[in-house]
Amino acid sequence: ESVRRSLGVADSAPVLISVAREHQVKNPLALVDAAEQLMDEFADLTVLIVGPRSTASEDLDERLLGSALETRVLRLGYRQDIPNLLAASDMFVSKSRSEGLPGAIVEAIGVGLPVVAFDVPGVPDVLGPDHPGLVPFGDLAAMTRQVRSILTDPSARDQVSRLDRKLFEESFEIGSYSERLHAIYRRVADGSPSRPTPTPDMATISNAEQGTEWTS
Repeated sequence: ESVRRSLGVADSAPVLISVAREHQVKNPLALVDAAEQLMDEFADLTVLIVGPRSTASEDLDERLLGSALETRVLRLGYRQDIPNLLAASDMFVSKSRSEGLPGAIVEAIGVGLPVVAFDVPGVPDVLGPDHPGLVPFGDLAAMTRQVRSILTDPSARDQVSRLDRKLFEESFEIGSYSERLHAIYRRVADGSPSRPTPTPDMATISNAEQGTEWTS
């Protein structure tokens, strides 16, 4: 509530958030286009775009200037209070053209925020291939439908929220993550080959005191 007040956003307003620099690869205009299609149904809809200016910023400037979206899309720039902004939002939207491992989505599911995202390589590595929020890349109508569905159906929103939090706890929470990492190390160690047999061109140093041979 305090974060919303600081931004001038009503407590009852549906809030979508995207955390990414304003880069063409991150495709911020897709989120703006989806929001425009939803404004008639959600008059107080608010979009938070969090991230520094980049290659798509001028296009965003032109798209928003003088439009009905100008006061509904808040471009917050670089922020250090991402967890608070996520907690003040109703949904995380990822519209990237490509991803590595999308850390912003990991942070979103960490607070149990429902995620809607274009299904591009990297995103299913976090959400899984069958996540209900995945929509085909570039299908703006599908993204808009999915956002609408979650905003209008509290039970669906709670279901996706619980799923996202479970995904985080199982795959990215530090305790379970470290256990899985240790298991990988153990498997590698248990299956590691024995020391290679020295070849004639390897220097052999005799250690008479210890009665052992060391190879370099």
